[in-house]
Amino acid sequence: MFHSGVGDELLRDTVIYCAAEKYGLEELKRLALRKQGLQSGIPVDVILRSARYAYDNTPETESRIRAHYLALIIRSRRTFKRSGTMQMEMEIGGKLFFDLFVAMCNHMDDILEIR
Repeated sequence: MFHSGVGDELLRDTVIYCAAEKYGLEELKRLALRKQGLQSGIPVDVILRSARYAYDNTPETESRIRAHYLALIIRSRRTFKRSGTMQMEMEIGGKLFFDLFVAMCNHMDDILEIR
């Protein structure tokens, strides 16, 4: 959906989740997160913009939607690796990319432990 405050497209369920967070609507947050998990084929730039929006509009203690985005990026890492958008976003930085770095390190550690 186009978000006039951002001036670009965001995932609708992320916007709903953040509004539900703001107004304390836990059931709506659960529904928005569940529906968002059903989507596929989302462009990299929309995912990254939506992740930044989620980080900017939820408290640092809100781990569910943040973990959702981190897992989505890790699962789609081959697509993200080829993306010029990802490189540009990483150069901008922020809490999202520190969390992503930690999540990817943990993911690699888990893989190494399996061996």
